[in-house]
Amino acid sequence: MRSLQVWSWARPEDSHQTVCESDRRRIEPGYVLESPSGRWYVVLQANSITQRVTLDKCRNVGKACTATKCARGNGFRNNTAKSSRCVQRYSYSHLVTWDPDKPDLCPKIRVFRFPTACVCYLTSS
Repeated sequence: MRSLQVWSWARPEDSHQTVCESDRRRIEPGYVLESPSGRWYVVLQANSITQRVTLDKCRNVGKACTATKCARGNGFRNNTAKSSRCVQRYSYSHLVTWDPDKPDLCPKIRVFRFPTACVCYLTSS
């Protein structure tokens, strides 16, 4: 029988080094800002419904990655990379929200963008 490794939000062990430092946390938002319109919405939270979002925010966006060698010793693509930089990635989450500017309307499911990963981009130029 093949054993499968379970993915986790747990931090790497102290003996491992991350390529781009980030801060991870789970939140239960009370309000969210819709980027295109600049409008704020109330996120519905209750005992029976708890809406959570996992965030992963880069500490050093645009800075060089801290570790560009992989465990095999050859590095990324045999060390052909000349430079690197940490980049914030985003994902979209669906949340049940209510519009305080239109209190007579029912709550709606809306989509919001959140920072969810910090990745290292390598360039060979």
